[in-house]
Amino acid sequence: MLDDVLHATAEHALELGLETLLAVHPHDALIELADRAPAPFRVIAQRGDGLGARMDRSIRQACAAGYERVLLRGSDNPTVSSLHLRTTLDLLDRHEVVLTPDRDGGYGLVGVRAPVDGLFDHAMSSDDLLDDTVRGARAQGVDVALGPESFDLDSIEDLTRLDEWRRMSREPHTCARTIAWVEDHGMWPA
Repeated sequence: MLDDVLHATAEHALELGLETLLAVHPHDALIELADRAPAPFRVIAQRGDGLGARMDRSIRQACAAGYERVLLRGSDNPTVSSLHLRTTLDLLDRHEVVLTPDRDGGYGLVGVRAPVDGLFDHAMSSDDLLDDTVRGARAQGVDVALGPESFDLDSIEDLTRLDEWRRMSREPHTCARTIAWVEDHGMWPA
């Protein structure tokens, strides 16, 4: 799944003229993932206690380096497509924060124009993640938009969604490695 995310992101970034950065946690995986990441990824260590703090720190690093729009993508969502990225970038022209909802109450892609204090200061693996993030941002007066829905793969039941998606998608190559692995291991739900 990670290989799909990396390769699709590199392909979409090239298509959209974006730079790619892979923020890795845990630190002892840096070398392995630097070797696996396709060009043109630059690989750095994630910093911070907990996922929310690491996401916040990654945004702050990118903005401090001069990037005016930053997209964070989850590694457990191989179906985020170039359409998701393009739509998020378009929405960032009019909004400060863009989130692409996952069907499980979270989000698969975060777009920001600048760091937002406390954006990720809540439980990160909950059914209310999207609502908590939107509520917290709006409480600070931050303009939030929602992009196209996606879904992540957290459980064996999520493979049913993946199976439906691969049958209907215009971009099945986006997660070809994940689909091939599931097929090779006979894991499609009955």
